[in-house]
Amino acid sequence: PLSYFRFGVGKFKASVWSCILEKDTGKIAFNPHSKTLTWLLLLYSSSGHFAGAVYQNGKCIAHKTFHRYTSRRKQGGAQSAHDNKSGKANSIGAQIRRANEAELRKDIHNLLLSKWHRHVEEANNIFIGTTSRNRSVFFKIPTGVKVKRAALQKSDKIKYIPFATARPTLSECDSVCRRLGRLRFVHSVLKVEQNTNLQINSTLTNQNVKKKIKEAS
Repeated sequence: PLSYFRFGVGKFKASVWSCILEKDTGKIAFNPHSKTLTWLLLLYSSSGHFAGAVYQNGKCIAHKTFHRYTSRRKQGGAQSAHDNKSGKANSIGAQIRRANEAELRKDIHNLLLSKWHRHVEEANNIFIGTTSRNRSVFFKIPTGVKVKRAALQKSDKIKYIPFATARPTLSECDSVCRRLGRLRFVHSVLKVEQNTNLQINSTLTNQNVKKKIKEAS
């Protein structure tokens, strides 16, 4: 999942995560008019945790977390997963977990379609961190919502985080953003040309690139 670049007559090599690049051009997508790079990170776990954050040029400008009691204590796993596997349970606890999971899906749906609608539209990349089984949270219409439209529409700017993530929190969103935007130096060179396409976030400025090269040489 890494893409490699060479600079300065091939003496310098660095890598970035392929998911941050456009499929057609192989470059990092950003808004050329405002010269901003906007990422939307969405983390979700079946234990009832959700965290979302919007980053503009590497700085968090909006964030939101949700948590609802949806997982079966001691036994683990979401109530819906247990229902699909062993049949629908009728206990009070099962009914509460089932209702909470539905409400959590509504919370996420309302956040992305209403409060964060502008962020979703303006984001250059939308990164989703969850299991393949849970991705439907973002692409299916929850029961009982007024707006009969999925929270996200599938497009090229929707990417899946290529590494495992911890429990969804704002801190984990920050960590994922830094890791996605990290430029890895494979070996050093004496000279490198400035490449604005690699200014992914605030940690990847041209000054930091020069500092890394100086330390490695």
